[in-house]
Amino acid sequence: MLGQIAMTTLALLVVTKLVASAACVGLGLPVGLIGPSLVMGAAFGGLLGGVGSILYPEAATSPGFYVMLGMTASQVFRQRSVFLSTLETLGLQYPPNPVSLHLQRAGVASLMHRDFVRLPEVMDPAQARLALQQPLTWVVIEAPDGAPRCVLYASDLNVFMDQHHKDTEDPVHLMEIPGMRKDVDAIDIRATLQQALDQLRATGVEALCVTRSAAPLITPIVGIVTREDIDRYTGVSG
Repeated sequence: MLGQIAMTTLALLVVTKLVASAACVGLGLPVGLIGPSLVMGAAFGGLLGGVGSILYPEAATSPGFYVMLGMTASQVFRQRSVFLSTLETLGLQYPPNPVSLHLQRAGVASLMHRDFVRLPEVMDPAQARLALQQPLTWVVIEAPDGAPRCVLYASDLNVFMDQHHKDTEDPVHLMEIPGMRKDVDAIDIRATLQQALDQLRATGVEALCVTRSAAPLITPIVGIVTREDIDRYTGVSG
C-alpha cells in the first residue's frame, strides 16, 4: 500500500514539475532549469526503480541508485545545454563570433552611400543628364508607384548616355540599358551592420535602401548599402 502511494506520488511529481517548468519557461519567467531537471530526473529514476523492484524483486537494488541514475540520465543523450539552444533560437552565438560582434557595434549609417539619386524607370535624356551632373555612385530606379525597384551603378548610366544618347532624345529605359542592377530591400537607419547582413541573407537581395521614418507613411531613402560594402568592411576590419 505504501509502495503504491509512493509510486503515485513520484508519478504526479514528475508530471506536475514538467508542466510547471514548461509553463514558466514558455511565459519567459526568470526561473532556473538545473534544479527542476534534477528533481524530475530523481523522481523519474525512483519511479522506474520502484517498477523494477515490483517486476524483478530478486534483481532490485537500492532505490537511491535509481534516483542518482535518473539525475544523471541526461548525460547519456549528450544533448546541448538548454541555454546554448536558447541562444541559438534567438539568433545569438556562443562563444560570440568576433566578426559578428564587430558588425553589431557599427550601424548602417556609418557605411551607406549617400551619393545617389532616385530616377523613374523611363525618363527623358535631359533628366538623366541633369542627374549625372553631380557625383553619384548609385541610381535608385523607381517603379511606377514610386517604390524603389533596384539600384544601378551611376557609372553604367553615364557610359550609356555618352555612347547612345548624345544626339537623340528618345526616352531612357533604365531597366533595359546595359549595366549592373541589384535588387533592393528597405532597412531602417538605426539598424546595425549585422542586422543588415542578416536581412540580405534572408531576403536574397544584393543591396539595401536605408530609410528614415520622418513621419507616418513617409520613409525617405537616405543611403544605399550593399553586400559588397559589408564584406569589404569585415575584410578590412578582420
